[in-house]
Amino acid sequence: MEKKYYAAAPWSLSIKIVTILSSVLLLGLPLFLLGRVPFNASVFVATFSWGIWVCCLLTMIRGFTLTTNLLIIHRPLWDNRFSLEAGATAVRDQNMRKGFTLRVLGNGGLFSGSGYYWNKQTGIFRAFISNQHKAVWIKTPNKTLVISPDDPETFVQDFSGSVLRMY
Repeated sequence: MEKKYYAAAPWSLSIKIVTILSSVLLLGLPLFLLGRVPFNASVFVATFSWGIWVCCLLTMIRGFTLTTNLLIIHRPLWDNRFSLEAGATAVRDQNMRKGFTLRVLGNGGLFSGSGYYWNKQTGIFRAFISNQHKAVWIKTPNKTLVISPDDPETFVQDFSGSVLRMY
């Protein structure tokens, strides 16, 4: 298999709501505080809140590229690369996200849902999603990833064919 690109799924309603509300809060709060609190406090709040907004914007998921032995997750300024070892599988299993899931480190909805998560059923996993309803779980012997391509069924088919040809 050569490289094949998959667009990220359109934002889910929850990502849209969190992004809009968080953007209004993070971008508007410093402007609201201007003149109401000491100038140094306004500068601190502006730097902190606008910094969070920019950092989250830069972690937005733009798409995915699948090669024979590599999954590339595209961000605005960089890519995350994950090698696909023998035994890697990709499934559309909505039951894997049932129950309590704890965000260990990451972004819970401002432009994307990405970071490290844990739940009892799956253990530690990394998420790179823009729409939880289009989630694809990728399991390798060493890690579990969750991504959300625009066409998850095609991604799973292509992934299975790619991994079968790899070995």
